[in-house]
Amino acid sequence: MQEAPPTEYSFLVRDTMGWVFWDYQFCNILRLFTLERDLPYEILGEYKRNRLDAIQRTQRWEIGGDNIILSIEKNMMQPYSVFRLILKSGKAIFDGIKA
Repeated sequence: MQEAPPTEYSFLVRDTMGWVFWDYQFCNILRLFTLERDLPYEILGEYKRNRLDAIQRTQRWEIGGDNIILSIEKNMMQPYSVFRLILKSGKAIFDGIKA
């Protein structure tokens, strides 16, 4: 049985029942760590160009002991990508939303 993704993700993917991960959801998760309005979009652009730079820039941002970007990637089906893809455990997120 798969481990459920962090609960911080559940309300951010509510509108898609946990199955699709959009750019704005990625940015909303990053907003948990900063008050700078444009920083999440800068990091998203950086991630699209070179994911390692984005991971380095967010090295102190963690959920459950994992870097935030690595945590998001870990919960996606395709390694090293976080947006517009199917979540590994969409059902776990959906179940978390209902709880």
